[in-house]
Amino acid sequence: MVSLSSAVMLLDGDGPAVEDAPGVATLDAMPNAPTERWRRTGHDLFGPEVAQTRVLAQNDDVVIVSGTRAEPDAKSVMTAVDARTGEARWGAPREDWPSECAISDNGRLACVRNARDRGVVVSRVSFLDPSTGREQRSELVRSPGWSKIFAAGDGFLVITDGTENIGLPEDRRPGDSSRYVLMRVDPRTQLDRQASLVRFSSDGDRLWDAAPPKNHSRAPIRSTEISRDLIVLGDTKSDGFSVYRIDDGELVYTGENPAATGSVSAMYAVYDGGFAITPDRASDAPRTEFFDTDGTEIGNVAGWGLTAFDSVVGQAPGIAANTIPVLSATRERIGVASAVIGGVRWEAPAGAPGVRAVVATVLADDTLMVSTHDPTGSAVQVFDTAHQAPLSTVPISFGQSVMGFDGSRLVVSGRDPASRSTAHVLVAYDVRTGAQSWQVLPQAPDSMWQPIEPGLVLVSTASSDGGSVARYAS
Repeated sequence: MVSLSSAVMLLDGDGPAVEDAPGVATLDAMPNAPTERWRRTGHDLFGPEVAQTRVLAQNDDVVIVSGTRAEPDAKSVMTAVDARTGEARWGAPREDWPSECAISDNGRLACVRNARDRGVVVSRVSFLDPSTGREQRSELVRSPGWSKIFAAGDGFLVITDGTENIGLPEDRRPGDSSRYVLMRVDPRTQLDRQASLVRFSSDGDRLWDAAPPKNHSRAPIRSTEISRDLIVLGDTKSDGFSVYRIDDGELVYTGENPAATGSVSAMYAVYDGGFAITPDRASDAPRTEFFDTDGTEIGNVAGWGLTAFDSVVGQAPGIAANTIPVLSATRERIGVASAVIGGVRWEAPAGAPGVRAVVATVLADDTLMVSTHDPTGSAVQVFDTAHQAPLSTVPISFGQSVMGFDGSRLVVSGRDPASRSTAHVLVAYDVRTGAQSWQVLPQAPDSMWQPIEPGLVLVSTASSDGGSVARYAS
């Protein structure tokens, strides 16, 4: 196995762009190009044997950093760094295998990893003091498979995917060689999986367990699949899905298997106070249905379907019940539907005749970003839905993607179309004018930006000091 060093740079601003409410900006305010405030290398934090560094979780107070040692050990260590000063919080790094971590709304830290208990591979959930790294409590999830953890209010959700017969890194014997084998697998031919869903309090109390329908094991990857109230688990073999209420674990809705209904394009989205479903997005006459948190239908909109969403979990605002992006059957018109009134409260052409909308993302309560396509190419348009008017067209090129929104500016990462370099630049555009606000050149030719709310990290494989974590601010 090839070990890669990583340089990780955390970017954020000095304060929130808008109030913490539905439609909160992804990023802290970045009026000027961010500059480095502090930097810690993997060798600084963990010692010279560390070859790779990554960020596991963060909030305004602390950044949880993991380091991976070089072969043949390849074990992981973990520590916490003060988000403002860059100082290490813990007396010594934790020597374990942190797979994923999350920080709850009340500042508690929990991490999940696979472990062996009485000869069986289980998931161990550790509840840690973020100030000291001391494990205050641990709980076992006795379900097969790999687990993911999500913050859910003042607590956590752990989803285990049901994959049987997985191994552990520590099962490797000294001298064993490792390699990755890339395979293209049709998920429909795979064995059925029985996932589990467990809710914990921030102190580690087990609040409820759920056993979703078979193969409903795909954890949320988009912000429209988890909200304050609900979480959606997708079917790994079809478009089926299940919606669970977070406070008590009640299954409030299960989508039909498209293999039985003939539908292959069901779409869904959770919002604050409920969820929406378009049973057949490919229909010439789509219909979007609205449900409350009990799973009771409260209204529907004919002729409009949910759009694809381009916002990853934890990196975009939740959708308000009054701000649900929809597209017409032809995709030539975009709209904003409201579950409150049971109708479309705003609509507009996606662009000139022939332009079709592809993806819509809610940037803030009254700001909508729409990716469009026509025979001449693609574009990103920003609309002010409060005043029912387009704001600007942002010049995003092929190979570039929107990393976040700070309330006034889109922050975009990708290759510079004017250069042959593969390095990723970071550019901010004013959404009211489409003009460039600032640009940050890449630190290394193989660097790549990725969002971790409320900031950004830059990952580079060219570092010789075990990677690094640096905070940038405007």
